[in-house]
Amino acid sequence: MKFFLAADIGGSKTVINVYTENSELVNSYNAIGFGLAIDSEDPLPELTKVLEVINSNYNICSAAVNLGGKNTKQIELVFSSVFKNAKILVFRESEGSVALKLGGKYHSEIVLLAGTGAIVIGCDGKGN
Repeated sequence: MKFFLAADIGGSKTVINVYTENSELVNSYNAIGFGLAIDSEDPLPELTKVLEVINSNYNICSAAVNLGGKNTKQIELVFSSVFKNAKILVFRESEGSVALKLGGKYHSEIVLLAGTGAIVIGCDGKGN
């Protein structure tokens, strides 16, 4: 069976969920935050350990990562080093791009994402 991974990586905490092909949540993992203010190619051993546990239990075919920090390349390298055959997509929500897309999809005039930092995006009926 194939499994899918969704991760929310912030500066203060990380939540990683594993889902079946039918979008059923099968497990959730919590860890410290790994969203860093600067990007690098340095390994993140604590994150790697969590991902290796997941990899030993599930055949992950793809992973979507919502990243609050600026260390996109670092996170991509860590995930791809553990899930070698999986498609890895990293989104930087601190840019507001995902919030804007979700707002448009659900015809919302205001989207609020609150965490350690907060993002509010508002749109009028004309898309401004």
